[in-house]
Amino acid sequence: MDACSFFPFLVVLFDRQPDGPFYELIEKGFSEGKLKRSGDFKGKVRFEKLIFHLESPAGIVFPKIGQKDKSLECYNSVLWRKYAARVLKAFDLYDVQPPAVPSLTLILRERTQEKNVGRVLDNRAEVESVMRKCTLCDVKVVDLAGMPYKEQIRLIRSTNVLVGVHGAGLMNIIFAAEEAVLVEIHPHYRQDRHFRIASRMSGKIYMPMRTKKRVTCQGSSDDVYVEI
Repeated sequence: MDACSFFPFLVVLFDRQPDGPFYELIEKGFSEGKLKRSGDFKGKVRFEKLIFHLESPAGIVFPKIGQKDKSLECYNSVLWRKYAARVLKAFDLYDVQPPAVPSLTLILRERTQEKNVGRVLDNRAEVESVMRKCTLCDVKVVDLAGMPYKEQIRLIRSTNVLVGVHGAGLMNIIFAAEEAVLVEIHPHYRQDRHFRIASRMSGKIYMPMRTKKRVTCQGSSDDVYVEI
């Protein structure tokens, strides 16, 4: 049976966080009607069927493979593809043609007074300049945090090459155009394979780059310099 046919579900959030960008993804892709919170219910509530999501987000993107010297051999997972398809269909972005002109997207993180964390591209202007030397290419430089989620996913869906410093925004590669490429810039001290696995499992191509220069910090935020 197609996993997408199990719906509709009513989704109830039990966290105490303000509604973030993924609120729209969950509501449009996985809930029958608006999302609920515990405060929307009074007294005792009985559910005929109930599924709990257990907090372990790293399990699917960083599995234990048994041997340290053995690489993950799986790729193009039906589970990952079905998930991406469901989300894309919810935003009417599934049956779209790839860009007529190759699209390169550089995603950034910006420091703000409220948020001084994460990995920030130190020589952003230099990297952007090199990308714009590409002939017959459409180059975009964006901070996804400043965009509504619908605009984020529409942009990613029309991206052929996604470039960025190691960080959660790179998980969007699973929604990119078919045969898209992820270019991940690793700080010298990181060796995580999260986004390599996400790329492989969703049928995309992965290309890592590792910086040689040691990072500098502002607060808890790294300045990552990539050699051009």
